Amino acid sequence: MGPADWQFVNEILGAPRYFVSRKPGETISGGQLKINGLQKFFNLKQFRKADAVFYEDNVQYLKKVCDHFNITGVYIPSKQGH
Repeated sequence: MGPADWQFVNEILGAPRYFVSRKPGETISGGQLKINGLQKFFNLKQFRKADAVFYEDNVQYLKKVCDHFNITGVYIPSKQGH
């Protein structure tokens, strides 16, 4: 995430309480990064059996996350080339 990304998040989306993003120099795959970031929520009792929908613009990440958590996925096309 660069300065322009954070500006968009803060000004358009609103500052989140929790954000999943690679740290500088981190090389973990995007799918695994998202699984790791979401796992803490799915470990909480109130979310273990909750219906969840995951929105993603990368088909490979979408499949990996949805298969891992057995949740519904929605592909959102973007202009990033995924």
